[in-house]
Amino acid sequence: MLVALSQPQGVRENGAETFGSQSNRNTHHLAGAAVNEKQKVRDIWFWLYFGLLLVFGLEVWLLFRSNLTPTIVTSSSMEPTLMQGDVLLIRRLRYSPEAPPERGEIVFFRDPIAQKGWMVKRVIGLPGERVTIRDGQVYINGVPLNEPYLKSLPLEGPEEWDLPEDCVFVLGDHRAVSYDSREFGPLPLDRIEGKVIFRYFPPSRMGLLPRPEFLIVKKSFATQRIPAPP
Repeated sequence: MLVALSQPQGVRENGAETFGSQSNRNTHHLAGAAVNEKQKVRDIWFWLYFGLLLVFGLEVWLLFRSNLTPTIVTSSSMEPTLMQGDVLLIRRLRYSPEAPPERGEIVFFRDPIAQKGWMVKRVIGLPGERVTIRDGQVYINGVPLNEPYLKSLPLEGPEEWDLPEDCVFVLGDHRAVSYDSREFGPLPLDRIEGKVIFRYFPPSRMGLLPRPEFLIVKKSFATQRIPAPP
């Protein structure tokens, strides 16, 4: 009796490979390609994670070396210059009567009354000056102060403060809601921990803080004490 023998799968016939063997080879090839693709994805995530760690470490090192500290704005008292949620860089500085802050600088200090929580306000009056607020207008030694950065200008006053040689007068740009020297009085220089130099969040408003117009147009007025009225 004759029995028909089928050709074994995977053997060559007339120099050609059977369909079954070719299908197995394609399957192995596809599996290998998938493994290689997964390895590439893992490599990309590894280098991305490594890069983020490197950037974070560099940021921490720079902050330490340059004596900077970050802070988050938690109130609306400095709007529109600073908005709630803004992340700022503070340069830690110590001021003295011989080296006070400049008018217009935004300084960083602890609440003088509660002794807890941090605040950022703009320096308006310098040591030895007389600050007057009348009908919402600020006067320094009788000279009206131009403040283009204000969000609101409430009618208030008249009030007047003579600043000691070791104090400055600070106000928020959003005068209607700001808690500042109008409530807690002149701010001692030794209470100031530094000044705001940079905003790095949100990215859409990242950069150095804009300087008030009076600091550019009337620099002598901004950086020097205004003579007392006769």
